[in-house]
Amino acid sequence: MRKGLHFIGKLVFFMDFFIQSAKINKDTYFLKLTHLLRER
Repeated sequence: MRKGLHFIGKLVFFMDFFIQSAKINKDTYFLKLTHLLRER
């Protein structure tokens, strides 16, 4: 039972980490896109 809870905890941690990194990537991608549009 403890192992299952540990696994779920890890899963939640990785999901949270993935969502956070995805948000950051989206923001940087958006900034790069606007920068490219300005340069034209």
